[in-house]
Amino acid sequence: MTEGWYEFRDTYFAAGPKRQEATDMQRASDLGLVPYAKFESDVARLAGVSLAVVRSYLDDNVPNESLFRYIGTELKPHYRIGLLSNAAANWLEDLFTPAQRQLFDATALSYEMKIGKPDPRAYQTVAARLDVPLGACIFVDDSQRYCAAATELGMHAVWFKDYAQARTAIEKILADTKNEPLF
Repeated sequence: MTEGWYEFRDTYFAAGPKRQEATDMQRASDLGLVPYAKFESDVARLAGVSLAVVRSYLDDNVPNESLFRYIGTELKPHYRIGLLSNAAANWLEDLFTPAQRQLFDATALSYEMKIGKPDPRAYQTVAARLDVPLGACIFVDDSQRYCAAATELGMHAVWFKDYAQARTAIEKILADTKNEPLF
Protein backbone atom coordinates (compact mmCIF):
# COMPACT_ATOMS: atom_id res chain seq x y z
CA MET A 1 0.00 0.00 0.00
CA THR A 2 1.23 3.49 -0.68
CA GLU A 3 1.27 5.61 2.44
CA GLY A 4 0.39 9.26 1.94
CA TRP A 5 1.45 10.31 5.44
CA TYR A 6 5.12 9.51 4.78
CA GLU A 7 5.14 11.58 1.60
CA PHE A 8 3.43 14.49 3.36
CA ARG A 9 5.79 14.34 6.32
CA ASP A 10 8.87 14.14 4.11
CA THR A 11 7.65 17.00 1.90
CA TYR A 12 6.67 19.45 4.64
CA PHE A 13 8.85 18.36 7.55
CA ALA A 14 12.16 17.24 6.08
CA ALA A 15 13.99 17.62 9.39
CA GLY A 16 14.02 19.51 12.65
CA PRO A 17 11.64 19.98 15.55
CA LYS A 18 8.52 20.36 13.38
CA ARG A 19 9.13 16.88 11.95
CA GLN A 20 9.15 15.42 15.45
CA GLU A 21 6.09 17.44 16.43
CA ALA A 22 4.23 16.20 13.34
CA THR A 23 5.32 12.62 14.03
CA ASP A 24 4.09 12.93 17.62
CA MET A 25 0.74 14.27 16.37
CA GLN A 26 0.38 11.37 13.97
CA ARG A 27 1.29 8.86 16.66
CA ALA A 28 -1.28 10.29 19.09
CA SER A 29 -3.93 10.06 16.38
CA ASP A 30 -2.95 6.47 15.53
CA LEU A 31 -3.31 5.50 19.17
CA GLY A 32 -6.80 7.01 19.30
CA LEU A 33 -5.71 9.68 21.76
CA VAL A 34 -6.60 12.55 19.41
CA PRO A 35 -9.51 12.56 16.96
CA TYR A 36 -8.37 12.14 13.37
CA ALA A 37 -10.01 15.42 12.28
CA LYS A 38 -8.03 17.30 14.94
CA PHE A 39 -4.82 15.64 13.77
CA GLU A 40 -5.54 16.72 10.19
CA SER A 41 -6.20 20.34 11.16
CA ASP A 42 -3.26 20.52 13.57
CA VAL A 43 -0.81 19.12 11.05
CA ALA A 44 -2.14 21.51 8.37
CA ARG A 45 -1.51 24.42 10.74
CA LEU A 46 1.98 23.15 11.56
CA ALA A 47 2.84 22.77 7.86
CA GLY A 48 1.25 26.08 6.92
CA VAL A 49 -1.01 24.48 4.31
CA SER A 50 -4.73 24.06 3.86
CA LEU A 51 -6.69 21.11 5.14
CA ALA A 52 -7.35 20.18 1.50
CA VAL A 53 -3.61 19.83 0.89
CA VAL A 54 -3.21 17.60 3.93
CA ARG A 55 -6.12 15.42 2.84
CA SER A 56 -4.77 15.15 -0.71
CA TYR A 57 -1.74 13.38 0.77
CA LEU A 58 -3.39 11.45 3.58
CA ASP A 59 -6.13 10.09 1.37
CA ASP A 60 -3.54 8.80 -1.11
CA ASN A 61 -3.40 5.25 0.25
CA VAL A 62 -3.72 2.57 -2.40
CA PRO A 63 -3.73 -1.16 -1.63
CA ASN A 64 -1.13 -3.24 -3.44
CA GLU A 65 -3.32 -5.33 -5.74
CA SER A 66 -0.55 -7.81 -6.57
CA LEU A 67 0.04 -8.47 -2.90
CA PHE A 68 -3.67 -9.00 -2.24
CA ARG A 69 -3.88 -11.46 -5.17
CA TYR A 70 -0.89 -13.36 -3.79
CA ILE A 71 -2.42 -13.47 -0.32
CA GLY A 72 -5.76 -14.63 -1.70
CA THR A 73 -4.49 -17.30 -4.08
CA GLU A 74 -1.29 -18.58 -2.47
CA LEU A 75 -1.34 -17.81 1.25
CA LYS A 76 -4.94 -17.68 2.47
CA PRO A 77 -5.74 -21.26 1.42
CA HIS A 78 -2.95 -22.52 3.73
CA TYR A 79 -2.32 -19.89 6.41
CA ARG A 80 -4.14 -17.54 8.76
CA ILE A 81 -3.80 -13.91 7.75
CA GLY A 82 -3.75 -11.01 10.18
CA LEU A 83 -3.55 -7.26 9.86
CA LEU A 84 -1.63 -5.17 12.38
CA SER A 85 -1.80 -1.47 11.62
CA ASN A 86 -1.02 1.80 13.29
CA ALA A 87 -4.33 3.30 12.28
CA ALA A 88 -6.10 6.40 13.55
CA ALA A 89 -9.53 4.93 12.85
CA ASN A 90 -11.21 1.91 11.32
CA TRP A 91 -10.44 2.79 7.72
CA LEU A 92 -10.62 -0.80 6.48
CA GLU A 93 -14.03 -0.33 4.84
CA ASP A 94 -12.86 2.81 3.03
CA LEU A 95 -9.55 1.41 1.84
CA PHE A 96 -10.14 -2.28 1.15
CA THR A 97 -12.80 -4.03 -0.89
CA PRO A 98 -15.06 -6.54 0.88
CA ALA A 99 -13.09 -9.38 -0.75
CA GLN A 100 -9.80 -7.92 0.52
CA ARG A 101 -11.18 -7.50 4.05
CA GLN A 102 -12.34 -11.11 4.06
CA LEU A 103 -8.73 -12.24 3.67
CA PHE A 104 -8.00 -11.19 7.26
CA ASP A 105 -8.74 -13.73 9.96
CA ALA A 106 -7.90 -11.11 12.59
CA THR A 107 -7.12 -7.42 12.78
CA ALA A 108 -5.39 -5.35 15.42
CA LEU A 109 -5.61 -1.59 14.91
CA SER A 110 -3.67 0.78 17.13
CA TYR A 111 -6.52 3.20 17.76
CA GLU A 112 -8.64 0.39 19.25
CA MET A 113 -5.80 -1.14 21.30
CA LYS A 114 -4.32 2.22 22.39
CA ILE A 115 -0.92 0.74 21.54
CA GLY A 116 0.88 0.45 18.25
CA LYS A 117 3.93 -0.88 16.53
CA PRO A 118 6.69 -1.22 17.71
CA ASP A 119 5.18 -1.91 21.15
CA PRO A 120 5.53 -5.68 21.72
CA ARG A 121 1.94 -5.85 22.93
CA ALA A 122 0.67 -4.89 19.46
CA TYR A 123 2.38 -7.90 17.86
CA GLN A 124 1.27 -10.14 20.70
CA THR A 125 -2.31 -8.96 20.27
CA VAL A 126 -2.56 -9.84 16.59
CA ALA A 127 -0.85 -13.21 17.17
CA ALA A 128 -3.28 -13.97 20.02
CA ARG A 129 -6.26 -12.98 17.88
CA LEU A 130 -4.98 -15.36 15.22
CA ASP A 131 -4.37 -18.00 17.92
CA VAL A 132 -0.83 -18.41 16.60
CA PRO A 133 2.49 -18.36 18.50
CA LEU A 134 4.74 -15.42 17.64
CA GLY A 135 7.44 -17.72 16.28
CA ALA A 136 4.99 -19.12 13.74
CA CYS A 137 4.13 -15.71 12.27
CA ILE A 138 5.55 -13.91 9.25
CA PHE A 139 5.27 -10.17 9.80
CA VAL A 140 5.43 -7.96 6.68
CA ASP A 141 5.80 -4.18 6.96
CA ASP A 142 7.27 -1.27 5.03
CA SER A 143 9.06 -0.03 8.16
CA GLN A 144 12.42 -1.56 8.97
CA ARG A 145 11.97 -0.44 12.58
CA TYR A 146 8.72 -2.36 12.94
CA CYS A 147 10.26 -5.44 11.33
CA ALA A 148 13.17 -5.29 13.76
CA ALA A 149 10.73 -5.18 16.68
CA ALA A 150 8.89 -8.21 15.30
CA THR A 151 12.15 -10.12 14.92
CA GLU A 152 13.11 -9.29 18.51
CA LEU A 153 9.87 -11.00 19.60
CA GLY A 154 10.72 -14.13 17.62
CA MET A 155 8.56 -13.48 14.57
CA HIS A 156 9.82 -13.93 11.04
CA ALA A 157 9.88 -10.50 9.41
CA VAL A 158 9.91 -9.19 5.87
CA TRP A 159 10.74 -5.55 5.25
CA PHE A 160 8.43 -4.69 2.33
CA LYS A 161 10.15 -2.62 -0.36
CA ASP A 162 8.16 -3.83 -3.34
CA TYR A 163 5.90 -6.72 -4.21
CA ALA A 164 8.45 -8.92 -5.99
CA GLN A 165 11.02 -8.57 -3.20
CA ALA A 166 8.45 -9.24 -0.47
CA ARG A 167 7.02 -12.29 -2.21
CA THR A 168 10.50 -13.75 -2.69
CA ALA A 169 11.30 -13.15 1.00
CA ILE A 170 8.01 -14.71 2.15
CA GLU A 171 8.53 -17.75 -0.04
CA LYS A 172 12.08 -18.17 1.29
CA ILE A 173 10.79 -18.16 4.87
CA LEU A 174 8.10 -20.67 3.96
CA ALA A 175 10.67 -22.93 2.27
CA ASP A 176 13.15 -22.59 5.16
CA THR A 177 10.46 -23.41 7.72
CA LYS A 178 8.85 -26.18 5.70
CA ASN A 179 8.77 -28.56 8.67
CA GLU A 180 7.69 -25.90 11.17
CA PRO A 181 4.05 -24.93 11.59
CA LEU A 182 3.41 -21.45 10.19
CA PHE A 183 -0.01 -19.90 10.20
